[in-house]
Amino acid sequence: MNMRKIGTDEVSAIGLGCMGITHASGAPMSIEDGAKVIETAHDLGYTLFDTAECYTGVYPDGTTAYNEEVVGKGIKSFRNEIFLASKCGVQHGGDHLILDSSPETIRKSVEGSLKRLGTDHIDLYYQHRIDPKVEPETVAETMAALIKEGKMFGRGTADDKGPAIAAIYAMRAVKELGYPLKKNVRLVLGSDEECGSSDLEYYYKKEVEAPCTFSPDAEFPVINIEKGGMRGHFEKTSDAGTTGVRLVSLQAGTKLNVVPGKAYAELAGMAKEDLKTCADETEQKTGVSFVLEDTENGNIKITACGAFAHASTPEMGNNALTALLQLLASVGMEESELKNDISFLAKVYPHGDGKGAGLGVAMSDEESGELTLSLDLMNYDGKTLTGSYDCRAPICATKENLYDTAGQNMKKGGFSMEGSGMFPPHHVPADSPFVQTLLQCYTDVTGKPGKPFAIGGGTYVHHLKNGVAFGCADLEVDNRMHGADEFVEIECLKECVVIFAEAIVRICGE
Repeated sequence: MNMRKIGTDEVSAIGLGCMGITHASGAPMSIEDGAKVIETAHDLGYTLFDTAECYTGVYPDGTTAYNEEVVGKGIKSFRNEIFLASKCGVQHGGDHLILDSSPETIRKSVEGSLKRLGTDHIDLYYQHRIDPKVEPETVAETMAALIKEGKMFGRGTADDKGPAIAAIYAMRAVKELGYPLKKNVRLVLGSDEECGSSDLEYYYKKEVEAPCTFSPDAEFPVINIEKGGMRGHFEKTSDAGTTGVRLVSLQAGTKLNVVPGKAYAELAGMAKEDLKTCADETEQKTGVSFVLEDTENGNIKITACGAFAHASTPEMGNNALTALLQLLASVGMEESELKNDISFLAKVYPHGDGKGAGLGVAMSDEESGELTLSLDLMNYDGKTLTGSYDCRAPICATKENLYDTAGQNMKKGGFSMEGSGMFPPHHVPADSPFVQTLLQCYTDVTGKPGKPFAIGGGTYVHHLKNGVAFGCADLEVDNRMHGADEFVEIECLKECVVIFAEAIVRICGE
């Protein structure tokens, strides 16, 4: 599909105007049917979707069919991949339109649109009709204020340039306000946390580790446990046969720490209508949709469309790869080594199992919670089947009950296993004076009670004896970390400055 630019954003030259789904084109579609239209458009290459506050209809039961609600459901799994437009300033008054672009109405409208769309931002928000009662300059000023208020967008604003700035301002505030400190305060800035933290290792070969350290690379109140981990890689030469229904190729995943939102396969020897029946049944069970396309050589290309997520929180996504395995295991492939291998993998990594039960490694403890496991990568080239999974383990995990058990169970299917062993967990006791002081600072500033908790990810303090993650994000806000539309709420960042300053004074002023 041809592409064009809106501002600095590249979008499909042809966009989908969503009005007809609920408005002005007969009876409105159900939310489910309308969402499928939008999902199909996205699969076909559409990246520009347009809706409006006033695109409403009436369902048979008399309730209002809000176009924005349908669009919000349809784009949910790929919100960050598309350009979303909506409009304000028009309401329906029976047989006539009500034009209202007053600043108060615009503000009310945008909040309503954000809620109905299920998003925290709209890429293009514009006036639907000119309101003769309101000067264009007034509308422009209101729109400009909405852009500036509340949020700062950009890569790193939440993870972790924003938190670094908050820490700097906290130190500056303590200094300029003249609080007497009995202990030194050190700010350490790194740039390799996502790739192994080699910079931190180098730093502490040169400098003495501080008695206590907090990293603002996470969430409040306090993260005192960072789970351990294990990454497993399996491989097997697998013959698909030459007749009947057979798998030609399979590819899924982009990175080992990302739950795949898309997965692809090519299938030979099966009628498209028969495959569609199996695909529809699998979609009902998994929530993952399947797009079936004819190839030039008479095969069928399958695209599984789920939802991406970080591997430490597989429950936040919908794994397209495990759903694809479930589909392939159900299509009645010709008896072959590969058929048996696919069936084995579908049982070991069942869809919806983000806790390693299928692999026989599910476990939990009271302090750090449950193990998580995500099958993130897989490839079949017609000869060799390979795959990789990412596991985040609680503090009760050992080499014997995790690493060895996983390897033994994969070998039951004839797969060879490789891995780098276990990545040890990090744990600072919840009742330590350091953790309790930070919790009190958080509560005193925010008025919210808090208790320490565990995460599946890791920060710079993972290898520091008395290090915890403290701030800077709010657990209730999705900051779109690592995404092109990453943002931080400015008021949240200001509050972090106060919390950090309070922590510095209490810990170093004693």
